[in-house]
Amino acid sequence: MKLIKKLSLKWQIMALGAFFIASATLTAYSVVSTLNRQDLDGRVINVAVRQSMLVQKFTKEVFFHRIASSNQKSYEKTGKLFSLSLEALNEGGETYSDLLMTKSIDIPAATDPAIVSGLEEVGRLWEKQSSDLIKSLSKSTVSNTEIAGLNKGTDNLIGAMNRVVGKMAQASKARVDSLKSLVELYLLITAIVGALLSYLVVRFVTWPLKELNEVSSYVYKGHLDGAIPDDLMEGNNETAILARTIELMRSKLEGLMSSVQASSLEMKSTAQQVSFISKDIIEGSEDEERKTAIVQQSIDAITKTADVVREELEKSYSYVQESEEKAKRGVEAGRKNISQLDAAVAEVSQASEMMQGLSESADKMHDIVDSIQNIADQKDLDAQHKKEFQAA
Repeated sequence: MKLIKKLSLKWQIMALGAFFIASATLTAYSVVSTLNRQDLDGRVINVAVRQSMLVQKFTKEVFFHRIASSNQKSYEKTGKLFSLSLEALNEGGETYSDLLMTKSIDIPAATDPAIVSGLEEVGRLWEKQSSDLIKSLSKSTVSNTEIAGLNKGTDNLIGAMNRVVGKMAQASKARVDSLKSLVELYLLITAIVGALLSYLVVRFVTWPLKELNEVSSYVYKGHLDGAIPDDLMEGNNETAILARTIELMRSKLEGLMSSVQASSLEMKSTAQQVSFISKDIIEGSEDEERKTAIVQQSIDAITKTADVVREELEKSYSYVQESEEKAKRGVEAGRKNISQLDAAVAEVSQASEMMQGLSESADKMHDIVDSIQNIADQKDLDAQHKKEFQAA
């Protein structure tokens, strides 16, 4: 199990595929081997069955040659094909698939002890039977007893060859049955191992993915306290790596949400403080507005007073000018009364100095009024800023 967890998903799937490919290849090889063996056994059995026919053909040709007294010895070619095929059946090698000996074939040697023993018996009977038949050709007459003996020898040879064919058929069937059993065993093993590997794939691939999907859905709904089980994060396969990645993401999100909650509490406290400060600023702004209104009223009163003083100064200055003119006219008139003129001049000078002082005082009052006006404008600007802050 631990080894499977260490394997990546790619190698798990490749191992599963390799197993099925190997099983299919082995099964196909067994089937092909079975078919090839059946084909080879078919050729061997065909040659063995043909041997019985060659024995009959050889016997008939020998008797026909004796009766017809022909110079053509066709039985020799038949005997040669029989001997060559018997040798190939026993030891393996080349023989012919046709009676004219034009199409050569290779067959394997017999390995079954019963078949080898039967072929040896066929060989001994063939040597005796072929020798007896050839000897009968040199006799001028052959008795019925000898003919019956030759026929019996042929029958014994055919019987022995048929027994060998039967043993070959049984051996071929046994090999086919064995190969069939082997194929069935391969299929059974493939089915069992395939089911086991499928279970392992479900256990270590499908089931972890299902668990990760459930955890991801749980996290998606906002539940960050559901940790992924440790057994899902064990190993080096893709599923374990994905599980560790999701767990890392979940823990990061959990820490981030905790930080956000803490920041929210701090922001709430800060908002309350800002609210209190804003309230104080609003109250201070209202007080400043009242004070500004009082200062504005004072400035207005001072401005009105300065205007009255200016008007009085202008009137006084006009009076001074009239007095100076009168004084000049008095001097020009003949200096009638020097003492009065001196007194008038002194009064005029005193009045002129007084007017000059009043003019300077008026200028200073105008400077004070301008300063007060600037202060009032600054108060209005501060009040406007406080209103904008309050609005924000």
